[in-house]
Amino acid sequence: MVPCVNILEGTSWIQNSSKFLIIDARSPSEYHLGHIPGAVSIPILNDLERAEIGTLFKQQGRENAIRRGLEILGPQMGIKLRDLRMQLQQNPKEVMVYCWRGGLRSSILAWLFLQGGHNIHRLSGGYKGYRNKILEQLAKPRNYKVLAGCTGTGKTELLQKMHHNGQAVIDLEALAHHKGSAFGNLLQVPQPTQQQFENRLAHQLILIDAKNSKEPIWLESESQRIGLVNLPHSFFLLMQNATLVNWIRPFEIRLQRIIFEYSVYPVEKLIDAVLRMSKRLGGSDTNTVIAHLNNQNYNAAFAILLNYYDRWYLKSRKNDSKNHRCVIDVHTQNQSMEETLLYLKQILNEKSR
Repeated sequence: MVPCVNILEGTSWIQNSSKFLIIDARSPSEYHLGHIPGAVSIPILNDLERAEIGTLFKQQGRENAIRRGLEILGPQMGIKLRDLRMQLQQNPKEVMVYCWRGGLRSSILAWLFLQGGHNIHRLSGGYKGYRNKILEQLAKPRNYKVLAGCTGTGKTELLQKMHHNGQAVIDLEALAHHKGSAFGNLLQVPQPTQQQFENRLAHQLILIDAKNSKEPIWLESESQRIGLVNLPHSFFLLMQNATLVNWIRPFEIRLQRIIFEYSVYPVEKLIDAVLRMSKRLGGSDTNTVIAHLNNQNYNAAFAILLNYYDRWYLKSRKNDSKNHRCVIDVHTQNQSMEETLLYLKQILNEKSR
């Protein structure tokens, strides 16, 4: 008998998921679309085999489909056991298996692994139930605080300092592998699928919940779209209603930060990014920025771009005022991140009195 881990019991199994080697029994394309973070793919059927079994099920019924599936699996049983043992050699743990609904595929693979002498659990409800739980978690109200500020302020660095100091922080851009602008993926790191982005985000929230802290969860202000992925609508609404800390720093300080961060990239990549935003930037400014970049006049090029981004940012802050959102302005100059963090804490304590 293979014991089941019941999704409906809550999220405690996710909080303790590190004790499991999690095996995804679905096909490779299903796994790629989205899987439980940390799960390893050991599919019962590959994509072509799954398509064959699906067609057979529709045309000849369940019994014939199962028979054919077992015929395909039979010669591969030893390979599946070998794959599992290789994973356990690298990371010896209890094993948890899941498929789409927690049905036939995970049952067969769990039985096989059990015969191989391994301690096996099966995820009741499968990936479908898991996804329902993920979407519930993303819509759950929490004590969020959103750090905002014009481009170049240093928001990501400040959030990293917060995290280093033990505060709850979720780096949405790191999860998305994108910085949220035309310049957001100059390293061309592949972004996760939408499902996988949501899965990773929800897991981080669940792990923060497990600490039972009353401290806020800090997020960086983002538009709903970060590169190719979107913040889930329910989560984005919670962000929009959360207290926003508007960090204000002088233009020149921000400009020098931007030049330091982006001037290391090849000019060709910077120009490609400018061309991607040319419709919004306008033809004249686009041509001027490209000319400055070709001449390696980064100060002039990024000054134009920073003014452009500032206009969009100020427009979003006006919308916050219209919607009566709680906005706390924090002004600093060239203080260190540690000094800024102490000052921010002082401002928030004063506002909470």
